[in-house]
Amino acid sequence: MKKKSFVILFVLIMLFTFSIGSLVNAANEDELRFVFVPKCVHPWYDMVKEGANECADFLTNATGQKVVIDWVAPKKADVTLHAQTIERAIATKPDGIAVAILDANANKQQLKESMERGIPTVVYDSVVPEGVEVTSAIGSDFTQDGRDRGELIAEMIDYKGKVALLIGCPTAPNHQMRIEGTKEVFAKYPDIEIVAEAVDNDSIDQAQKVASQIIAAHPDIDAMLGCNAAGPIGIGIAIKEADKIGDILYLGESPLPQMVKQVEDGICAGTLVQRVNEVGWWSTMTLWLACEDKVVPEVIDTGTFMVYPDDIPGYEDKL
Repeated sequence: MKKKSFVILFVLIMLFTFSIGSLVNAANEDELRFVFVPKCVHPWYDMVKEGANECADFLTNATGQKVVIDWVAPKKADVTLHAQTIERAIATKPDGIAVAILDANANKQQLKESMERGIPTVVYDSVVPEGVEVTSAIGSDFTQDGRDRGELIAEMIDYKGKVALLIGCPTAPNHQMRIEGTKEVFAKYPDIEIVAEAVDNDSIDQAQKVASQIIAAHPDIDAMLGCNAAGPIGIGIAIKEADKIGDILYLGESPLPQMVKQVEDGICAGTLVQRVNEVGWWSTMTLWLACEDKVVPEVIDTGTFMVYPDDIPGYEDKL
């Protein structure tokens, strides 16, 4: 892909510009191990993992020093389980750690502990909790993403009607920010009424269940919105089961194949696509740069863009 090819070329130039000496020494050092802790087992995170592994292979080939990704995913989005997974990851003394924040309060001390131990620490698919300094944060402007989709839905329903929100994992900062952005938009339009909110815990099955319940309780609902990769897929399944395709509008929030297929089939109006692969790629690169004692950007926004049915052929070229 053109964008990724450009990025790789840029990084190659960067590597050979300021790290010739370190590259020679790296071949004689032990491998670098970076631990990634996502919120849970999830196909969206599989795409992050793919990008992380791509960057690890790239760095291994470019430097001669083996870089490996140790992927440790909690089975479900559970705050206690997630915190325990991070604690165990820190205890293994990795060369770097990348964490998707599930609960800012629960994870704050762990991020501090990791940095205090001298472990480069990256936050991805989230924002850095207040009062914490980490190596870098990789993601997008989550509040703006919520605003953008809120405005699109508002326009689609002619700025009036009943809407419902699936609020993801209530403790997840990025989910909260997207919902806040969407509510900020809806608050501007007095004829838009939020009639229901439900937790889906970033699970397609749970999203389908609660979306079906909302449709049953509000058969005249005009639109629904999720705030993560799983929620909109579950909404689409529920809408199809209720024979409400075209009657209930919604937008997706990922490039997952199920989501793109719903857009292609006309079930979903469109999906906000994140460059998920690059989240993993840049998380790995920033950890490597930190290990080399190089300056690392505090925030890297990998960007998002909308995909509508007509955009599907060739949309992957933008990823």
